[in-house]
Amino acid sequence: MRSSSSFVLVTICVMSSPLQAQTLALPVTSTWQISTNNGTTWNSGETQVPLNTSSVRVRMVVSWTPPVLDPNGYLVAASFDGFVRGLGGAGAGDSVSAISMLFDGAFQPAPSSLNIAGRRVATDLVKIDRGDSQPLGQGTVVVVGNSPAFGTVTFGTPITVFDYRLNLDGSAGSREVGLVYAAVQSPIGVATLPPPGFTSISTQAFTQAATLVVVPSPTGLALVGVASGVLLRRRR
Repeated sequence: MRSSSSFVLVTICVMSSPLQAQTLALPVTSTWQISTNNGTTWNSGETQVPLNTSSVRVRMVVSWTPPVLDPNGYLVAASFDGFVRGLGGAGAGDSVSAISMLFDGAFQPAPSSLNIAGRRVATDLVKIDRGDSQPLGQGTVVVVGNSPAFGTVTFGTPITVFDYRLNLDGSAGSREVGLVYAAVQSPIGVATLPPPGFTSISTQAFTQAATLVVVPSPTGLALVGVASGVLLRRRR
């Protein structure tokens, strides 16, 4: 199973100097990654795990091409709904926990006041947001913040903005993890210098989803083969 990708029109904030604003196209990419060893290493695209895996960690990393004016730059904000989608009936009992996010200029556990959680909204879909029954990308979405308005600024690209633990229900099959950007507000912004003087433009932001494939162990498959052979001999 390969990972999927999509793009949306977003608002990018850039600035050339405190006195003169300049319009620059900054393509932004949000990449979803999976870790099977509690964050020691991260994989993009497809990750395979054995059937006895109890959980994995999932994160969202935002990156962009820094303009010459400022090699650092910083993410201002991103507004989105995260999701876990079971494919072909897999993961109907999966759940999400231990959510962390970029908030008030620092990466930290999601504040309880924001009510951010993973909620199953369909047999095949867990929606990660601030608690509503609206379609993906609408309603009360997750908003991460990293700018002088929020507090201490974390500079540079790439930057991790969202992280959670995906608890698996023991079923084999594929799960897709990704996001839908907010449809009702500016979904993402990147700045090159502190305000004032932002100018907003529309550009494309790309999302690289990731796929987790839970596969039966070789031993389990071998036992199924032996059992099938015994049944065939008995029938003969």
